[in-house]
Formats: sequence, structure tokens, C-alpha cells
Amino acid sequence: MTAVKFSCLPDSAEIDPRRVAEANHRLFETSAAFYDAQFTGRRAEADFYVAAAVGFGGPVVEVGCGTGQILAPIVAAGIPATGVDHSGAMLAAAWERCSGQVGLVHADLRRAPDTLPPVRQVLFTSGVLQYALEDQAGVLSGYAARLTDGGRLLIDVKAFWDDPTYRTALDMPITIPQQIYPHPDGSVTVATTISIDRTRQVVTERVRHTVISPDRTLLEDAEYIHIMRSYNLPELLLIAELAGLRVVEVRTRYSESAGSPEAVVGARYILDIRP
Repeated sequence: MTAVKFSCLPDSAEIDPRRVAEANHRLFETSAAFYDAQFTGRRAEADFYVAAAVGFGGPVVEVGCGTGQILAPIVAAGIPATGVDHSGAMLAAAWERCSGQVGLVHADLRRAPDTLPPVRQVLFTSGVLQYALEDQAGVLSGYAARLTDGGRLLIDVKAFWDDPTYRTALDMPITIPQQIYPHPDGSVTVATTISIDRTRQVVTERVRHTVISPDRTLLEDAEYIHIMRSYNLPELLLIAELAGLRVVEVRTRYSESAGSPEAVVGARYILDIRP
């Protein structure tokens, strides 16, 4: 399998691929307690994937299932499903949300686990592919090998440059206003600073969590690094080609019809990819 690297990442603790996975893991493990409060309003996304699961058929694997916000409605629709995530805390929340009616695998998302059953669809939801900073083609081909005949991968990638917040960060690092969310131990304040390396197409979010108990005692004050790759559509098409796969449809929003590569607008690229 041929690996694709669009740029040579600097050998630093901040964006060295060998250490980025550990940093992202710590971030999600810690944020599991308030993840649902932080990421609300995903109805359109969930509806899209439920329709995809029902219309194309199961079983389904969701890569990077998190707390099960998308996995649970798929299971509720009667589709056999398995979630893969690298955070045990996230998987515990997903198990509870799905009432135990789901398969869950605790594994590094960059490698298709050997324990995965053959499936009709593999869903890379919520930009999860963007956490693979190298050998993206290898990631896709590994999961494609788990597909049954006629199966597909659905790849959901955020188009950062179409987001006004991230466009602002192209010129200089920006800090998003602090947000306060409920937490099992009280409340958590989240402050995020976004910086972008245009040359290497790497988006870095420094996320600071401050957890306060109801009596205002400081329980935790920690900073984590959240690092993602940014893609344009030609790069995604190249990754699929290098993986020996074909792109049969491109969308740019959850609710629209298939889009044309020559006229991509919106905040996402959603690719239907098949062997």
C-alpha cells in the first residue's frame, strides 16, 4: 500500500505524528464528561447517517463514535452497528446511550481492528479522518478490507477554509471566547486557541479545561493539544485513488444532493467511496 503525505511534518512534540495521537487521546478522554453538552445541535448530521444506514443497509461501523450521538439513533433504527474509538471514557458513554445494544471496540482509529466483523458500511463521521496525519490511504484501505461485497466507506471531512472562524485563524492565532458547560463534578470552562500552518495544512487547537466544583473549588486546570489535517477536495480524491478505491459521490452538506467537484461550497466534504 502506498502512503500519501502532502507535506513533511516538523519533528516536534506538538505535531509529530508519533505523539499527536497521545495528545488527542488525552483530550477526548478528559472531555468525555462534558462532550455532549459541548457538541449539541447535531440533528442534521445524525439524520443524515441514520438515512444512510437504513437506505444502504447494515451492519455499520462508525469510526470515532465518541459518546454515541450518531451511533445510538442508528441502533434505534434497527441497524446492527459497531463503534470504534480510542477513548475508553467515550465508549463507556456510548454503551450507556445505546443501552448496551451495540458492539464497541477500544482501539487506535488509524488501524482497522482485527476484531471488526464484515460490514456493509464504514462511517468516518465528524472529521475523524483528519486526525490521521500520515498514511491516510492506508487508513482507508484497512477499513475497506472489512467491507462485504458492494459495501462502501462514507468519509465526512470538515472544510476548514469554508468556516469563518478558521478563515480568521489563517492570518494569526485566534482565541475563541470561553464557554462553560455542565460537568459531573460541577462545571468546566473551555478556552480554545486556534492556529493554522498554511504550508503544512495542519490545524492546531490548544484547549484549556478548568473544572470547578459547585463550591467553587478548582478541581482541574489542564491544557491539551488537538491537531487535525485540513484537506481540499483534490487531495481527498487522491487519497482514495492511492488506497485503490473510487469516489462515486461528493456532497458538501448533509441535506443537499450530490455536488459537483467543480462547484464545491459549504462546510463539509462527504464522500461515498467504494472498492
